[in-house]
Amino acid sequence: MILTDRPIRDSLVAELCRRLEGDPPANAIVREWTLGLIFVNLLRLGHARQRRQKSPLLTSQRFDRILAAIDGDLEKGVSIDHLAGISGMPRRAFTAAFREATQLPVHQFILRRRVDRAVELLENSDLPLAEIAQHAGFTHQAHMNRVVTRLKGLSPGRLRSRRREG
Repeated sequence: MILTDRPIRDSLVAELCRRLEGDPPANAIVREWTLGLIFVNLLRLGHARQRRQKSPLLTSQRFDRILAAIDGDLEKGVSIDHLAGISGMPRRAFTAAFREATQLPVHQFILRRRVDRAVELLENSDLPLAEIAQHAGFTHQAHMNRVVTRLKGLSPGRLRSRRREG
């Protein structure tokens, strides 16, 4: 445990320490048993804390299922609760594990997948920009324009014209 972490509080350990400080047992065996109880309880508390701090990891199988769900529902939109259900984890554990696996929050990851889909459609189709926005899961064309421009450095129209030039 790092010294700057919150201290571990346990009523049994606190009471045993108070008794040792206030009126230490005269019998050496009782004193040793008391110290042993304190030690065992601190080990138990530390182990429980360590278990709580470990976030469950997304296995590659679970991650593949999550990616398939994101890509399959990109047009309609996918909720974090739905993805957490697919992963078999509670929402909070899922978002922590997802962020650890991708280095991105779930929402940002989904936005990037939408941008990738929009760029793919821009490069490989002649669909109007409004339809591309819809197929990529954006609420409207202006939203797609803002996000694509922010992440790719070029507007969707500019990306499409570069494809035609090349």
